[in-house]
Amino acid sequence: MSTAGFAIVDSGFIGPSGGGLIDGHFTAFLMSGAAGVGGQADAKLEQIGLIPAGTQSLLFKARLFSAPLDYFGVSLDGQALSLTPLQSGPNYTLYGADIHAWAGQTAALAFTSFYPHPQVGQIPVYLDAIEFSPQSIPEPSVLGLSALGALLLGWRILGGRR
Repeated sequence: MSTAGFAIVDSGFIGPSGGGLIDGHFTAFLMSGAAGVGGQADAKLEQIGLIPAGTQSLLFKARLFSAPLDYFGVSLDGQALSLTPLQSGPNYTLYGADIHAWAGQTAALAFTSFYPHPQVGQIPVYLDAIEFSPQSIPEPSVLGLSALGALLLGWRILGGRR
């Protein structure tokens, strides 16, 4: 049985489900777990600070070992953020969330590894490259329509060559 925990890891760390670093020299590691006898605890990394004026989105790299986002969440002042996967790397996914409503305000940003119900074993979360960005996050429907448009255009071009 394991306890909930948080750590900053370096290249020498070999944790549950494999290595540690995502980017740079250090990566944050979260894992929910047991709290006392029969208890359960989420692991949370939280900080209160000023979100710069002009911020449109929150960007971060994460490596999740469960079904995407089943046991992981990000919130601002207690309000859950809707995360959009933007890009995949060799050992991470870049996620983004629209946070323009909090620009210029002080808020609590929290990354949480939730204890799974029912317990399915240890589910680590690795976090890195957390940043506030002036760029907006495309809506998932816009991404879907763009992909559909590209497919139709490709089909038309290939069909016209025959």
